[in-house]
Amino acid sequence: MKNYWKYLFGLLVVGLSWSCSHASKTEEPLTYAAQKMPEKRNDIAWENNLATYRMYSKTLLAAEPNTSNGVDIWFKKQAAPMIDKMFTYENYHSEQVEGVDAYSVNGKTLGAGGIAAFTNDSLWLHEPYVDCEITATGPLLAEFTLYYHNVEIAGDSYCKTVRITTEANGLLNKAVVKYEGKDKPMKLAAGIYLHTNQLPHQPDGVKFFEKDMIAYAENPSEGHVTSPNPRIYVGVYMPGATDTLTYNHQYLLLRDYTVGSEITYYFGGGWNIFPAGRYSVDSDWWKAMLQFKETALQTVK
Repeated sequence: MKNYWKYLFGLLVVGLSWSCSHASKTEEPLTYAAQKMPEKRNDIAWENNLATYRMYSKTLLAAEPNTSNGVDIWFKKQAAPMIDKMFTYENYHSEQVEGVDAYSVNGKTLGAGGIAAFTNDSLWLHEPYVDCEITATGPLLAEFTLYYHNVEIAGDSYCKTVRITTEANGLLNKAVVKYEGKDKPMKLAAGIYLHTNQLPHQPDGVKFFEKDMIAYAENPSEGHVTSPNPRIYVGVYMPGATDTLTYNHQYLLLRDYTVGSEITYYFGGGWNIFPAGRYSVDSDWWKAMLQFKETALQTVK
């Protein structure tokens, strides 16, 4: 009987050990979101295990008045969260152990997948966000909502909200967008800055198009990158898109929009350095985008 109880106790110890080990693995954070440097910038920065992003707040306008609602992307060299560490460096445009900010939004552009209204043959970029509400920050999902006030579109003022969600292992972020204000015909344009006017930078850029989808491959547009032969990738998927357009050095994907309604689109990026071997050539990024689109379509069905 004594051996029997020893046997049961042994099973219990093994089971608890497995459970604790399993729990620790599933709780390792793969997503994260936080507002950084609230006094000077108040950026919203977020990430999953594949890439890191940020968008700007109105706080930054005092120092950088040319800032708008574009998306910045940072490139990772490891799956672990990098945001907090990167903000401790004097220059995060210089490649570090964690990764590098080698992408230039360059003022009033959509950057790596931002969105704005398009009407009267114009793209209506606007000031950075006023408020940010973080509703989830890991370990497997991060989500927040950005609030924009007094967004001008062809002489009228609108309020805009963008709810962004990133998931562990997700190639692209999900964004739900809504404008509120005067009802009038317009399109929404999600886009990618091409860096074709940022001399002396030579992007060596390649564009890719598929129904409801655009993608872009280029060289790093700023910073000091030490990894060999780096190649930067950005993509946008917008169900219901009607056409594409190259406008003011930006590659746009457009769709019709009704004021007061919500639309969903997806954006994101990466580079050929991490995960190692995933994007050996530009066409590997096109394939990853096509696979994302196919998976998204099956999820909707």
